[in-house]
Amino acid sequence: MSHQFQGSRRRIAWPILLAITAITVSAVPVAAQAIVRDNAAAVDPQVAQPGYGLKVAPSCRYEAIEGGTFGWTTARLRRIRVDPPSMWAMRAKQKVGWRFVVQRSVDDAPWTVTYHSPLQKSTAYADRAASFTKMVVDVKLPAVPDKTDVAYRVVIKAFWYRSDGTKEYKIRDQIDDYDLYVDGEYAFTEALCAGEIRQFFDGPTGGNKS
Repeated sequence: MSHQFQGSRRRIAWPILLAITAITVSAVPVAAQAIVRDNAAAVDPQVAQPGYGLKVAPSCRYEAIEGGTFGWTTARLRRIRVDPPSMWAMRAKQKVGWRFVVQRSVDDAPWTVTYHSPLQKSTAYADRAASFTKMVVDVKLPAVPDKTDVAYRVVIKAFWYRSDGTKEYKIRDQIDDYDLYVDGEYAFTEALCAGEIRQFFDGPTGGNKS
C-alpha cells in the first residue's frame, strides 16, 4: 500500500514526515529542556532547572468530509487536545501550574495567537509529579479558499511558584510533534496541524495508536 498526504506547500510522501525546528525559550539563565523523567530529582543537574516533560504529544482531531473506495480522502480539523506535562517540585513540595497557547499561520504568514487555555495549578513533590487533566479546544477555521494553507501549533507554558504565590520559574516550550486522528482513528504524526489534510492511496487504509 502507498498513499500520500498533501497539504498545499506541505507535501509529504507517506510515511516521510515534514519536520520543523522546535524553539525552546526559558525565563531563567540556562535554556530549558523538555525532560521526561520517572521518579527523578526535581532539578536536572545538566540544566539546573525544574523538572518538566511531555507525557503524550498533543493531538489534532479531524473529521472526514470526503471519502473514497478505501477510506477518507479529505479531513478537516475540528479540535486540538493537549495532555498535561509532567512537573516536579524544586524542593520537597511546591505549587506548579501549566497552560497552553494555540498559534495559527495562514499561507506561511507570521504566527498569531488564537487561543489561551485556562491555567491549571496543582501541588508537585520532589519525587512525585503534579496531578493535572488534559484540555481540549475546538477549532474554528478561517474563511480561506484552501484550508490546507492553514496551520496550527501549540506552545506549552509551565510555572513554578514561591510560597507567597509569585512565579519563581517559568518555561515556554513550542511543540513540534502532533498525533493526527481522523474520526477517532490514529492517522499519522506531523510537525504541525493543518486546517485540512488530504491523502491519496492505492490500497485500504487504517491504523490504531495506543
